[in-house]
Formats: sequence, C-alpha cells, structure tokens
Amino acid sequence: MANLIKNPHHLAWVTLITSFTLFCVISVSALWLIRYVLFDLPMDLNTVVYVSRGTIGVLALSDTTERSVRDQVDIDNGDRISTDDLSQGHISFNDPLHADRVIATLQLLPGSEINLKKATRPRFFGEGSFSVSLTDAMGDFEIVVSNDLEREVLLEVESSGRRLRLDQGGTYLIHVDENVFRVTVQRGIALLISPANQTKLLEDDEVGTLDGFGNFTVQVPPLNLIQNANFAEGGSEPSLPAIWGCNNIIDPVYDSEGNSIPQPRGIYERTTFQGRPVLHIQRVSSLSLNHGETFCEQPLNVDVSGFQRVVVRANFYVESHSVPGCGQQASECALMLRIKYRSADDPENVVREWIHGFYTFYDETTGWRLRCDTCTTDHERVNRGTWYTFESENLMEVPIDFQNRRPVEILNIRFYASGHQYEVYVTDVSILAE
Repeated sequence: MANLIKNPHHLAWVTLITSFTLFCVISVSALWLIRYVLFDLPMDLNTVVYVSRGTIGVLALSDTTERSVRDQVDIDNGDRISTDDLSQGHISFNDPLHADRVIATLQLLPGSEINLKKATRPRFFGEGSFSVSLTDAMGDFEIVVSNDLEREVLLEVESSGRRLRLDQGGTYLIHVDENVFRVTVQRGIALLISPANQTKLLEDDEVGTLDGFGNFTVQVPPLNLIQNANFAEGGSEPSLPAIWGCNNIIDPVYDSEGNSIPQPRGIYERTTFQGRPVLHIQRVSSLSLNHGETFCEQPLNVDVSGFQRVVVRANFYVESHSVPGCGQQASECALMLRIKYRSADDPENVVREWIHGFYTFYDETTGWRLRCDTCTTDHERVNRGTWYTFESENLMEVPIDFQNRRPVEILNIRFYASGHQYEVYVTDVSILAE
C-alpha cells in the first residue's frame, strides 16, 4: 500500500482494473438475472380441483385438518387431494397466461389420493416446458394431456420410487397400489421408470405394469368393441364422427288450430374441448321448447358369449340441462347410455335394453322417478361443469335386466341427451370385453 501511495500511477491502474472487473461482474450478473427472469423464471399454473360427484378431501401443506370440497377449489404446491369410495373429481392444469387453455387434466376415480408437488411454466419468453409433478399416488386415475400446445409438456407421476413420465398429448389410465404401477395408453406415449431407473416405453393400446420387484410386463388392453370411441376420426363430413350415426328426435308441437310449430333441432359435432377430442351435443334456445333427443349410435352385432367380463365406459362433461332429475318418466337425462342386446334364453327376435342415465340436479317436490321402466338401478347424479368417468359393473354377472339374463350378442350402443334444453361433451364411449 505504501508503494502505491508513493506511486500514484500504479494506484490509478489498480483502481481502474478493479473498477473494470467489478463493472464486468455486475454487468454479467445483471444480464444473467435479466435472462433468468425473461426465460427461466417459473410461474405456477392455475391448478383447480373440480368435484364431479360427492366430496373431495384437500389437505394443504400448512394445515393439519383436511377440507371437504363439494364444488371446486384452487390448490397449491404441496396439497394432497383424495377421493372416498363414492366420490370423483378432476384436477385441471391451466395456463395462467391463457386462462381457457387446459394443459392437462387428472381424473381422480373413487378411493384415490395424490400430492401436487409442482405445476409451472416459464414466466415470459423461455422455451421451457409446462411442468407438472405429482407424488405419492395411490388408486386409479385418468390423465388427459392436451395436444397442439404452444410448448412442450412434461408430466410426472410418482409412487414409492416408481415413476410415469408423459411428454405427449394423449389419454392414459393409471392404477397404483403397493404392489403394482399399471399404465394403459389409450393414445399417446408413456415412459414407465423403475426405482433403479430402468425404463419401459409404452405406445398406443399397450398396458405396462411395473411390479414391486422392478419387473416390467407389457400386455394388450381389454378389447374395445366400439370403433372410433373418442371421435378423433371424422366421417364424410369432418364435423361428424366416422362409424357413428347421429340424429334428432323432436316431439311435434301444434297451435290451437292444429298447425305444426317448428321446434329447433339439437346439434352434434366433432370438436376439441379442454384439450381432448369430443362429440358436442347441444339444444339451447330462448324459446320454451318441447321434448327432444339428440343421439349418436353405432351398430355392433358382436357375439359376447365367450367373454367373462363386459363393461360400458364413458367420459363426459355436462354443461347444462333444463329438466330436474331425468324428467317425469326418468327418461330425459342430461346424458343416457343404452345398449341393445340378445340373451341366450330369448327367442331370436327378442331385443332387450340396458339403460343408464346421469342428471345434474333434482327437485324433490316433483316426486319424479329416478329409475326408468327398464332400468335395474337409479340414474346417477353428477355435478355440471366437470368431467365424469363412468364404468358399469360387469354386465356378464350383474342382473342386466329383471330376468337376470346374460347377454350373448350386443346389437348396438347409443348415447343421447334428452329433455328440453341440454349441452353435453362426450368422449371415450367404450364397451370393454375380456
């Protein structure tokens, strides 16, 4: 220091070099910070739990008591979400910069639970992915990852060191318990990862199972008797689904002089809703409408006598329905599923029906029935504005009709919205046989 004081020239150089070094460090740090903020700083996705039926439990990271949710609630990182044996709901992951853009949905089927570890995206201009991490999964889930997103997506589900990684749009069914982690790829690509980081790639129509010892098995899923089950394929008109036939049944209305009063027909169209291909059914008008029905049907004529298990499955979203319950005769549900079949004990020309319906609200003062004339169980109440996954009991074992006859041939399947005004989105209508 004394030498520097005696030599002002050297002191000036040291001061200049030190100042320049600090300037460079500050400049690089500032540039790095600016780049991080613009391209890498994450922000949370809008993550909401919607209750489809019953109540869903939400245990926040900072709470000791679980909340019972009946409609919907925002959730945060660290929250645990669970369903009981009678409830169902879904978690929706939405882009905070585009509120109507759904990145993915996770359907929690009855008796399931999962933790939200994180759900993020780059805050501004980064090329990073939508990132969702879920841990401690147990139970049954359905994941839909949206197609045609503006950036890549990475969704991971973990349980006891076993992981599922999804980075492609598609639909995936998951079953997790202490012994197995099973993934069914309906469409898309999935990577199953063992605790030892061994991997198995799964593609369309494959079922991958990872057992408690780290062993993989790959099988084919149950046979789906339905073609174009999720309406992804268009028919001769792109707005209509291939294989399916759709139409309307409208009850006539007459004025006092006996003249017919035109009634609006319902619409049916293929579209994309919340990131998934759907069939949109709608009949909405400012008029006071009479009864109508909008349906889609697929002929089958399939021999099922050799199968031990046959179930009907469907995923749908009821936007609105104007009739309480399912109407006076329990025949006007927001959505109804119907199969026509023959049984072994019937003459060849006898056709029987299995029908099951869903409604969104009920007025007890009406006293209207909740079971149709040919139904063996009551119709189900579900919440509007949510996705719901229905899977029937095994039709080869339960009393499918009042005579408890076992189906030997399924002739066709129809789904329809019935009532006065209605709007429903339907996808993945299946009859699974094994």
